[in-house]
Amino acid sequence: MIIKHLNYSKKVKESHIDFKNLSENYKKITGLSSLKKQMNNSKCVQIYQDNHTVTFTSTKNGGTKGDDKGYSEITDKKIIVEKNKKDLYRYLFQCFDNCE
Repeated sequence: MIIKHLNYSKKVKESHIDFKNLSENYKKITGLSSLKKQMNNSKCVQIYQDNHTVTFTSTKNGGTKGDDKGYSEITDKKIIVEKNKKDLYRYLFQCFDNCE
């Protein structure tokens, strides 16, 4: 299932991103009134696929203020597996457990 979703996704390079509009739409969808509330206790795992592997990277939630704001990669907890490996979801769940 993970590979199926990755195959349907693609990287998009935008020359201009309207963050205000993006944030307002996200607030409507989540029902949360601010970015601070959205990030409270949230976790993020980055997933990247190339021709032969899938990379799962846990992140640290730095909140919305200060030098560490946003999500930053925890590179020593990165998991790289063969794309055709069964049970990829186990690696995804492991990365969620490794998030800080």
